[in-house]
Amino acid sequence: MHCRPIEPFKLWEKYKTDLSDDFRRQLGAEEAERVAYRRIADHLEEMGSPITEFPGMPPVLQVDWSLENIDIAAEVFEAHALYELLKDPQRNFVDRVVEVLEIGDGSVARVFYLNGHAGTGKSFTYRYRCTVV
Repeated sequence: MHCRPIEPFKLWEKYKTDLSDDFRRQLGAEEAERVAYRRIADHLEEMGSPITEFPGMPPVLQVDWSLENIDIAAEVFEAHALYELLKDPQRNFVDRVVEVLEIGDGSVARVFYLNGHAGTGKSFTYRYRCTVV
């Protein structure tokens, strides 16, 4: 956003798989990339820089991505399976996040910070949180 890359499309092409990875579980690869691109475009728009201001970027296609496209039963099953694999510190963190989210009314933004050395299970813990929330 702030550095204005010279060739933003090449940047997108290089990282689009990584940027769409979270959506790939529920959607096919092509749809996941469209959703990721749309999310990036939305964020840029919110910051006052439409994606059309970045040279070479294609127009944003309408994405039909809603809860109807998500297999809720499969997500709940995966969440329960992952929860059983969490270690106590991970479970404590997850329980606290869920507790705070459940008591909130959605009017206040919440930020949670998870820190630790490599190999301590941060990514695994985050994966569980993404599945649940």
